[in-house]
Amino acid sequence: MKPSQKTLSDLSRSLDDAGKAPAQARAFLYKTDIQRFLGFLPLALRDEIGLAFEEKLSKEGERAKAWLIATAGIFLKDYDGSPLNHDEWEELRDMVADFSGELAMDLVSYVMGLVVENGAL
Repeated sequence: MKPSQKTLSDLSRSLDDAGKAPAQARAFLYKTDIQRFLGFLPLALRDEIGLAFEEKLSKEGERAKAWLIATAGIFLKDYDGSPLNHDEWEELRDMVADFSGELAMDLVSYVMGLVVENGAL
């Protein structure tokens, strides 16, 4: 198993555990998961991902978890083809564009390549 796959598996398990926690503790646990598993990203980008996740969670519930795992896979440069809709690709494009000066060029190239492939440029 590749390290990125282990990270994504651990993230999925941790999100499941957080979802079982009392309602008042969930937001903190989700934020902790994002900080822990995406700690290699700039703090402001992690915060933006967290805000997007919270918004999706309030509207789409379980879909938010799938989005976060797919997004983490993309940032780990191990995208598995999980379906993201056009708006989600545009959201990802905007996040990467906003933080391109703080991200490694190979990561920016990888993500933007996926954005182009998925018609969101």
